[in-house]
Amino acid sequence: MTMKKTIGIKRNFIIIIISILLSACTKKENASQQALLLELVQAEAVMYEHPNSALGVLQGMKVPASSDKLQNATWALLTVQAKYKNYKEELADSTLINIAYDYFMKQNNPQRKAMVLYYKGVLYEKADKKNEAQESYLKAIEEVEKTKDYQLAHLIYSSIGNIYLYNSLNEYALQMFKQSLHYAKLSENKNYICSAYYDLAACSGGTSMCLASIGGSRVMRSV
Repeated sequence: MTMKKTIGIKRNFIIIIISILLSACTKKENASQQALLLELVQAEAVMYEHPNSALGVLQGMKVPASSDKLQNATWALLTVQAKYKNYKEELADSTLINIAYDYFMKQNNPQRKAMVLYYKGVLYEKADKKNEAQESYLKAIEEVEKTKDYQLAHLIYSSIGNIYLYNSLNEYALQMFKQSLHYAKLSENKNYICSAYYDLAACSGGTSMCLASIGGSRVMRSV
């Protein structure tokens, strides 16, 4: 066998190996970028402007099989979000948020992690577990700071601010409300901007105003 043929065989062998490796990488990438079901995309697209429509889509669709972890976890997370935005959250939703938590906390997706941790905190608060809620919100802050989801960032900072008010940590609350306003402005969500200004102004007015802010936020909370 001539040297030219030997070199040719080695070159072809290397090309085949590289092709196999590239194919494997492509398949892995495609799996990680699996497209969401159309209903989930539609629900998320209208979540902030029309949460009632989002909830209708989620409740009307066939629940994704638990074996399809991405679709099932996304459906669970968006359903909790939609129910909260429609003032229909309930303690039983902890089952749904745990499905989302078990999946998304293992993924490299800070936005989903922040969402999961935020709504886990919301449900802790509903169960009157303030310490657990605070811990969950603080973890959510770490994740949301890696994203450009300014609306979610506003909600998280607002919630931790109210936790600090509840614990009479007014200076810390002020810091959180300033961050809440910062992200509300970046989001250009007028309702969130108004809510952030309300919390900040009320808390700046002293203890009595801070307590009024807590009560007011429960009535006109940012969702």
